[in-house]
Amino acid sequence: MKEKSKIIRISAIGIALILMIYFVMTFNRLTSKYQRLITQAEEVGLQITALSATNQYLETQVVLATSDDAVRKWAYEEAHMIQEGDIPIVPIAPEHGTPTPQVDRTEVSPQEVRPWQVWWALFFGEQLP
Repeated sequence: MKEKSKIIRISAIGIALILMIYFVMTFNRLTSKYQRLITQAEEVGLQITALSATNQYLETQVVLATSDDAVRKWAYEEAHMIQEGDIPIVPIAPEHGTPTPQVDRTEVSPQEVRPWQVWWALFFGEQLP
């Protein structure tokens, strides 16, 4: 009888140890998963902050682009529109086109300079012929 109770006690301790190891491993796995989820939540929070700042900037740009001053500037500069009372100026090309300037293309023949003339000019500070 003693041996039977001893075997039961040892098997109960063994089962308890196995269950305890299982629960500790499960707890560790869930803890690491929880830490990963917290990190992801922080990253998503940063992305949300950045996107909301971008959204606010774009909304400001839309308001500025649809303002009367922006529309007026676009109409004048890009669409070439005028308002009532403006006097439009339309440049007209001359009938005969733009005159082509005449360039004097006479060629200058280089003079031959001898080496002693170069040295003479260097030593005495004179111009080369």
